[in-house]
Amino acid sequence: MERLETTGPESIQQEYAKLARDILPKYGAHYLARSQRNTLLEGAGPVPCCMAILQFPSQEAVRRWYESPENQSAAKIRQSGGKFRLVTIEGLAEQQ
Repeated sequence: MERLETTGPESIQQEYAKLARDILPKYGAHYLARSQRNTLLEGAGPVPCCMAILQFPSQEAVRRWYESPENQSAAKIRQSGGKFRLVTIEGLAEQQ
């Protein structure tokens, strides 16, 4: 998740974070990283303001979380204070 633009007070994002901490575990997710201090090492454009990397057990779990009524309700709060981009990627296969 990347915050592209902040359009409201930071307290909105703090409110969303509290909700997310309760919702995400229900879908097997946890944070791998969250940052508001990012550095652009290569390429052009602005440095992303705020980013979060989440791990889910599967792409299906991501979809269930994203489409769930509780997340959609929380997302409205998050979106009321910023513009975001959410991208899913497949992880590496587990090493044996």
